[in-house]
Amino acid sequence: MQISIGSKQYTFIGEATPANIAQQIAAQESGTNPEKLSQKLSEAVFGAAYRKNDVIDARRFEDGILNLESRPFERLLGLVESGASKSAVRLVPPPPVVIQAKTKTNLVPPPAVPSDILGATLLAETKTPESKTSEAKAQGPINKAALEAHPVFQHSIAPLLTTLKFTTFELTTPARDDKLETGAYFNPKSNCVVLNQKEPVETILDNLIFELCNAKFKSEFESIASAFDEGRISISDYGNAYAATEFKTQMAYTAIVRELKDQGFQLPQGAEKAIAWAHETDPSYVHTGDTSKLLTSFMSLPHSNQATPRDVASLPSPEMYAFQALEKMGGQKLFNLIEAKVGKGVLSAAFSGWAR
Repeated sequence: MQISIGSKQYTFIGEATPANIAQQIAAQESGTNPEKLSQKLSEAVFGAAYRKNDVIDARRFEDGILNLESRPFERLLGLVESGASKSAVRLVPPPPVVIQAKTKTNLVPPPAVPSDILGATLLAETKTPESKTSEAKAQGPINKAALEAHPVFQHSIAPLLTTLKFTTFELTTPARDDKLETGAYFNPKSNCVVLNQKEPVETILDNLIFELCNAKFKSEFESIASAFDEGRISISDYGNAYAATEFKTQMAYTAIVRELKDQGFQLPQGAEKAIAWAHETDPSYVHTGDTSKLLTSFMSLPHSNQATPRDVASLPSPEMYAFQALEKMGGQKLFNLIEAKVGKGVLSAAFSGWAR
């Protein structure tokens, strides 16, 4: 395949992604930054810098050549537009372009990491249900283009997506996806954040920021779950480790909304509460960066102070995650875990039969 940029033409092999094309051009153009080039290519083709790993539609290639305007690449590639008509010759028959179809999976992810931390409700909770519903109906379902054009997306979300390789997001409705009761979730199997497009745009943006912070720590969540499934850590260790990683998600989210505030963006009540909790718990955190006091508070408070006493979310986060893991256990594994605690032969045969 070939790409024509101004007066220069390049041949590349492999998938037609901005990242792959940029790497091969950078190998031919000394001093070219492949990361910056891939982002420019993504902007030119998709209108978004973070889509550098998406495959370019085959229909964009005319006779095997992708023609792009030179202006966005002039500084990167040292191009000078002559104004003369450009021509490019196909040197070899183009190999087939692999179009990657997005697959949707129904696999159940690890225990969900909720977005209501310490009662600091996110943007979704800054308005009454009635006002949110009327506003969402007035604006209609949000599409991807509208979300990507929002100033908050451009300022904070697009740069975050460029650091999360292959992580994407999609918009749908609860009628199509019953897991959208909380407004959003991250599916680690497909590396995709799923959002409710019928929510107000501010709510969708806030949910996307939080769930992308979850995605940032995906490997840690999966390692903890795997260690517990294989019996390498106890149920108590699992709950503590999972909650401690969730704390990292919360602090990453808080850092983003704090930076938005510093840049003059108006924050909703939920984001303000997240910042206020950190300040009230440890006023020196902003200057020292030491999260030890915040972590102690986070691990001891109820997971949600809006939960009723009989709700599992009324427990501190470590206990809540341990309880959820026990709920998902099969009978034999649960029996073995109890027997390991009380000793073999202590449990009655009747209990053994029930557990199994």
